[in-house]
Amino acid sequence: FVLSQSEDPKARAIVTKLAEGAANPDLQMKAIRNLGIYGSKANRDALSSIYASAKDTQVKIAGLSSFRIAGDRDRVLQAAKSDASPEIRKSAIQMLGTMGGMQQLSEMYDAEQSPEVRLQIVRALFVGGAAPKLIAIANGEKDPKVRLQAIQQLGVMPNASTGSALQTLYAADQSVEVRKAVLRGLFIQGSAKQLVEI
Repeated sequence: FVLSQSEDPKARAIVTKLAEGAANPDLQMKAIRNLGIYGSKANRDALSSIYASAKDTQVKIAGLSSFRIAGDRDRVLQAAKSDASPEIRKSAIQMLGTMGGMQQLSEMYDAEQSPEVRLQIVRALFVGGAAPKLIAIANGEKDPKVRLQAIQQLGVMPNASTGSALQTLYAADQSVEVRKAVLRGLFIQGSAKQLVEI
């Protein structure tokens, strides 16, 4: 902890060596975390190198978490887009939601073909409070599962930002499943006005 706060190159070298796994796993995770807490450019570069060479999924997720702590959205986005592991991609997408990466998530959603990844992006958009994008997904998504997930997430958001959009969606869509999801969302919001009008 103390070494990770130091600007001394020797101190950084010790922490980096621990983060690379030169000691026991507990120390490795602590070193990775501390590199993120004191996320200087040199520390983030060291984390990037450790992440790239890591084989263990938990080490990679710890590295992503440190990028999040350091505010390094670009490196988290890169993992969300291209890591080979579905588990790591899922973690990176969730982290983008907590980092406020709504623009990046929206762009990823538009380019993504996998319904499973799209579901994860919808959940991350909800965490980030991206009501306009979720409304667009609820209105235009072709995959029923993803669309229903977007409607459910809208129903948990405040009525002021999504209530009228849900009511409009109810009127425009004849699908029983969609209408039920809208009604559940309006109920959860306590949107009595819209429910009475429906």
